[in-house]
Amino acid sequence: MKHVTKWMPHPWRADGGRGVAGWIRAAGVVSVLGVTGCFATVEGEGDVEAEVPVVEAEVTPIEITTYPHYYYRGEVVYLVEGRWYARRGPRWVMYRREPRELSRYRVQYERARPRRVYR
Repeated sequence: MKHVTKWMPHPWRADGGRGVAGWIRAAGVVSVLGVTGCFATVEGEGDVEAEVPVVEAEVTPIEITTYPHYYYRGEVVYLVEGRWYARRGPRWVMYRREPRELSRYRVQYERARPRRVYR
């Protein structure tokens, strides 16, 4: 007597896991399992910062070019009373927050500058 196995569809799959849909599911599972074992580490250079936000300066200090200056990202920036200014075309802009590189320069400048004592 010959033994015949009757095919029974899988209870939670519409097509029983056969055909194109079955292959697509299998490819999806393999790709997910393949990706879970892989990872990458991305490292940048030490102090790389994103674009620093600036705001247009409403009032520009008189003779701003006589204040301490520093070359930052290809432009000259001026330190005036704790704030950094830069010329952008015909207007002046002010940094909304102080970048790390400029902060280090400001600290070095303030330490080296002689203090005036008023009596």
